[in-house]
Amino acid sequence: MTKSTKAALLSTLVFPGSGHLYLKKHLIGAIIVLVSIVSGYYLMSIVVENTLAITQKIQTGEIQPDAVSISKMMEENSKNSDNAFSGLATIAIFFCWIFGIIDSVRIGHKMEKSRLEKT
Repeated sequence: MTKSTKAALLSTLVFPGSGHLYLKKHLIGAIIVLVSIVSGYYLMSIVVENTLAITQKIQTGEIQPDAVSISKMMEENSKNSDNAFSGLATIAIFFCWIFGIIDSVRIGHKMEKSRLEKT
């Protein structure tokens, strides 16, 4: 398996930026990983915040603990959340993922080509 294939699979299946780290492109890999982690953390904090709010409303008796009530409350909370930043975080993760795949393949091919030219 070539380096470019391994790097692409790492970026696709493991985590965005891991292909760059495999190819020893540490700076760009660290940037991709950091942006992905920060964006993922932000999205998860929104999910946890909404979950805690729904749990509290169930415990106080404001809503019934059934799937329909919880679903309606989740929909209301998602409409009231800060959609601009959550949308931006989602786009950032998606961009890092796609960029990580494409760029690691490009860098891997470049490394393989230069290695073949040396021999």
